[in-house]
Amino acid sequence: MFKAHLSDVIEAPVKEETVSTKPKYVRVNTLKKTVGEAIDAFRDEEWILIKHSDKNDYNGFVEKVAALKDGEFMVDMHVPSLLIFPSKTHFYNHQAYKNATIVLQDKASCLPVHLLAPCPGSTVLDMCAAPGMKTTQLAAALENQGVIYAVERDAKRAGILKGIVGGSGATCVKVINKDVLQCNGKEFPGVEYILVDPSCSGSGKERRLLEKIENSS
Repeated sequence: MFKAHLSDVIEAPVKEETVSTKPKYVRVNTLKKTVGEAIDAFRDEEWILIKHSDKNDYNGFVEKVAALKDGEFMVDMHVPSLLIFPSKTHFYNHQAYKNATIVLQDKASCLPVHLLAPCPGSTVLDMCAAPGMKTTQLAAALENQGVIYAVERDAKRAGILKGIVGGSGATCVKVINKDVLQCNGKEFPGVEYILVDPSCSGSGKERRLLEKIENSS
């Protein structure tokens, strides 16, 4: 019964109107620009910042996010480096995206690093690192001070990881193309924090797929 129900869910078509109501999240790469500088840059492009100062009013925050209009954006109340835009905002051709000043990263994907909160100068083991969004977020949290051992067992994905890390300005990352289960503590001396997100907290990319289809049409 469960298997049949799962098959029905997997085969069910994605409703675009449901997908389109989700906000667009953009993480500021603080290795290249401060959040304040990023906000000023968007304002220079005539984006309007909608403020929400009451950090205890989550319901009010959600209502403001849901009510965002074209040309408006907000700062997330949980992850300070995360900006929120209306659902149909596209950044694939934006200069800030092309030069890795901003990263298209959903809030769910940002939360593990935000909650881990490694201190600058720390040594971190990222056990399932590719493609590298959380790895570069870790580097930003460390302010490029310390060491991040970014492990990825697949050679192709490790190559993608190296490219994303290199483009982000992260200099504290050591990419290791190896099965982390075959590694030992001597390969990662002094580890103080461990990030393991094997299934990826950002799983479920139906909106991103629709965006790519729209951009190619």
